[in-house]
Amino acid sequence: MKRAIILGIISLFASACSPNKPTDPGVTPVKPVINEIFRSSKTLEGAFLKYPDGKAEMRLYRVEIPVGGKIPLHKHPAPMMVYVQGVNSGSLMNTRVMSDGSEIKTIFKPGQAFLKGVDTPHYSENVGNKPTILWVTVTSAEDMPTTVFLN
Repeated sequence: MKRAIILGIISLFASACSPNKPTDPGVTPVKPVINEIFRSSKTLEGAFLKYPDGKAEMRLYRVEIPVGGKIPLHKHPAPMMVYVQGVNSGSLMNTRVMSDGSEIKTIFKPGQAFLKGVDTPHYSENVGNKPTILWVTVTSAEDMPTTVFLN
């Protein structure tokens, strides 16, 4: 009986201290909202993700391209995920330059994301009427450059 009372007191104490239990009956508990924005195992080019050799390193960049601005021709030695900020951002036009010289243009609007593969030459332009803000996550390796600009 003594054990049951002690367990009851512990249970009552634990439930009273629960972070999801409001202290005031009129207060709604605050819970986080988690929404998956993007998921993919393939890049824009249709290739499966391939991680670089070496000691793994994650990087996060905030890139702001002014209206009419352009990031010149370049490539990346490691895969990256690019998210066009969903509010207060312009659109991004990503132009991939293929080995035969042809170009594939894709426009990404605010709130859209994509995976950029390894070593595909491309350039990016703001095609909106306000600065384009990108959040870029790079799955790289220590001492590996993020971007290699091409002539």
